[in-house]
Amino acid sequence: MGAGMDPGPNARFDGSGWSWTPTIAPLPEFALTLSPYTDDYRLCAGGRCQSLYGWTGVTPGTIAVVVVRPCETPK
Repeated sequence: MGAGMDPGPNARFDGSGWSWTPTIAPLPEFALTLSPYTDDYRLCAGGRCQSLYGWTGVTPGTIAVVVVRPCETPK
């Protein structure tokens, strides 16, 4: 959610942020921009949560575009 953006339908506010699951098909990939001018993202996977800077190793305060896509399933 940001300026001019409302949370999605059935979104839940937990006291610090909104949680919402979209009802669209999964995206093949999406891009997130890291910037010293905006808050960092917090991503959780495999029971571990940390900042996007932490997941990627990008130096905090650096401007970078991170493309997120699913991993291939091992054969």
